[in-house]
Amino acid sequence: MPLVRTPQWALELPDGMLGRAVDPPADSPYDSMWLARGWLHDTAPATVVITTRPRKGVTLRAEARRLSAMLAGGASDGEAIEVTGARGTRRVDGLVDLGEGVSEDGIDRLALLVAAGRAVLVSLSIRTRPADEAAAEVEAAIRSLRLTLPR
Repeated sequence: MPLVRTPQWALELPDGMLGRAVDPPADSPYDSMWLARGWLHDTAPATVVITTRPRKGVTLRAEARRLSAMLAGGASDGEAIEVTGARGTRRVDGLVDLGEGVSEDGIDRLALLVAAGRAVLVSLSIRTRPADEAAAEVEAAIRSLRLTLPR
């Protein structure tokens, strides 16, 4: 799995994923965005997005709720998980109806993480088709995430 690295985070993705930095929209809270699309394995298309934003005044739980509000099950604080280099991380999983997702009917499975550095929040989202057997690849990518910021 190739390693993607920025000054703020590092992540391993399968060879079938191609990504690049993109400029955040002018009205977004993000400082940076990185987007990858491709295949987690032969039959599993996916979209991976990593964003960074200032942490000032934003808690992990509040950011998890904000980002997960679009899920079919509604907003959630998520569950605490460990991410190397993070002061704390929340994870939320669910289904999201995007209309034009990676699945034909527009309903995607979303794994969402929000990890905290001292002054920055890093979010990772991985969208896949619900019918694909891509859980192992999603978990491998999530386990590979590490923050490279000062703690």
